[in-house]
Amino acid sequence: MRMRAAFVSNASTIGGGERCLEDLFRGMGARMAPLVFCPGDGAFPRLLRGMQIDVETRALRPPTARTAVGFVADSLWLRRRLNRHHAAVVHANSPVSLRPVALATRATRVPLICHVHYPLGEDFLRWAFRVVPSPDAFILVCHDLQRSMGSLLEEYCPGSRQYVVYNGIDVEAFAPAPIPDGPARHVGIVANLQPVKGHEDFLQMAAILAARHPSLRFHIVGDDVQALGRRPKVEALVRELRLDDKVRFWGFVDDVREAYRAFEILVCASHEEAAPRCLVEAMAMGRPIIATRVNGIPDMIDDGVNGLLVPPGEPAALASAVERLLTEPGLASALIANGRRRAVDRYSVAAYADNVARVYAECGVTGL
Repeated sequence: MRMRAAFVSNASTIGGGERCLEDLFRGMGARMAPLVFCPGDGAFPRLLRGMQIDVETRALRPPTARTAVGFVADSLWLRRRLNRHHAAVVHANSPVSLRPVALATRATRVPLICHVHYPLGEDFLRWAFRVVPSPDAFILVCHDLQRSMGSLLEEYCPGSRQYVVYNGIDVEAFAPAPIPDGPARHVGIVANLQPVKGHEDFLQMAAILAARHPSLRFHIVGDDVQALGRRPKVEALVRELRLDDKVRFWGFVDDVREAYRAFEILVCASHEEAAPRCLVEAMAMGRPIIATRVNGIPDMIDDGVNGLLVPPGEPAALASAVERLLTEPGLASALIANGRRRAVDRYSVAAYADNVARVYAECGVTGL
């Protein structure tokens, strides 16, 4: 019998954290029977149901003066669901939803794991872990997160273990693809339309390059999943820079591999990151990478080995790096070969699932 594990997602849209859960479920295979709680209907619950994974929807309210009664009601509802399904472990995919989850699991006496995918400030951590039980363990997606947050997590959750587990992807599904033929050459960014992702820098870079290389085309893959009103702002900048005929907006795509096949260079222009999934996907599919030297990215990219690193917020540096790859095919080929090797050796979905299972076992979960 497969072990029953409960997962709490703080989103019903699909971003990097949700893709990580998808990969974990695929990697676990017959070892685990997941039950996923989502805040509402959307693309992520639909994806999970298509994978024959049980999903329940309910928005879990955070504790405030206004929502105190609802917070307790949500926690009691979740506790009843966990008991009914005999969950052997509860895995919160983000600290955002941890407070009602922690209260619900306190009475169930099953291990609680909290996954941290991105940097969090001290004010949030102080709020998130105030007057609720600490999780048994934190999973952090890169060593930089542990370096920057480890002492704070120890301060607010002194009994919680900390583990670094790299995200994984299906490296066989993300197989190397040939570079597109044709007179035009293509550069892409794969990121939801959030301010920290650096789309403005990407477009400023595009304006610099378009003046020097008229045949270049640029691809923006991702949408405004947080409903921040970003799409019109980014589109307005495209018009302002007179790049209308050179930029393609893909929006959200179900299969991001189609986008990687359409361009030859990936640019990650983020101002803040932990372990961006696009870097692993691009490495696996044979696309050379240019990324900003922020947070956990240098844990993933060795400058000049499996990618090129530039300072954040400097479109001119991004443009210079792109020109290097366009004009130095030997460098691009070396980055591609080393990137594929790194993806297979470190970021396979099998390694990801095994490492998460090891965390569960060390927290007392049996049956995997």
